[in-house]
Amino acid sequence: MLLANHSFKVFVIIVALSFLSNFTALAQGEIFDQREVFFRDEQTWAVSAHSTGYGINYKYAKRINGYNWRTYDFDFMEIKDPKEYTTSLLVTGSRFVYGKMNSLYITKLSMGKQREVFSKYDEGGISIHFYYNAGAVLALKKPMYYMFITGQDTTERKRFNADVHSIYDIYDKASFFYKLTETILLPGLSARAGFTFDYATDRMKVRAVETGVMFDVFPKQIELLATPKHHFFFTSLYLTYRFGRVVDKSHIQTE
Repeated sequence: MLLANHSFKVFVIIVALSFLSNFTALAQGEIFDQREVFFRDEQTWAVSAHSTGYGINYKYAKRINGYNWRTYDFDFMEIKDPKEYTTSLLVTGSRFVYGKMNSLYITKLSMGKQREVFSKYDEGGISIHFYYNAGAVLALKKPMYYMFITGQDTTERKRFNADVHSIYDIYDKASFFYKLTETILLPGLSARAGFTFDYATDRMKVRAVETGVMFDVFPKQIELLATPKHHFFFTSLYLTYRFGRVVDKSHIQTE
């Protein structure tokens, strides 16, 4: 089973159930007599699962006019190789990714725009926004070490070598903090586009589900698994649950 795909599917199910649990209440809202254009800035947080990992996000959306925002995003996420799979060790029973060479964690600073393409017409309605952004990436490539069996009661911490090692040689994973100083910083670029479905009944809050596609590119290939093919360009589909609040509600216009 692919670890990244499994995590993505579990997150999709959780978000879908959460959304459906609110659907009955949302469908019972009152219809507004007049349509209001709400000028507001938003501050939100999000957790997401994507087809190559998971992540968290902070967004500040500054209203430009009645239907457009300027957005500023910060992301932290892990990117996994699509071919990663988990297995259990015969000796300790702990789970790990066989053949993993490096872990890749990335931070993003992005700027973009968001446009409301469908507005709420009742208290239980859903507004739909289209958004896109682009920005800079700083990635942390951390080497992976294993504890290899070297004798009857001895182990040694080494990097995996597909020409020498097999799963039967591995006793356990080394500590996450072992050789942490060997972590390498890598610059890159990122872009993302998608749709937000905001179903909050309180106009001072944001409760939304997002879906879309994102791209991350680096100046050279990054070895994540001990395989012949490595990647410098990563494409991911994602599903996000976003929550937050309105931080500036100074203007309301009625149409």
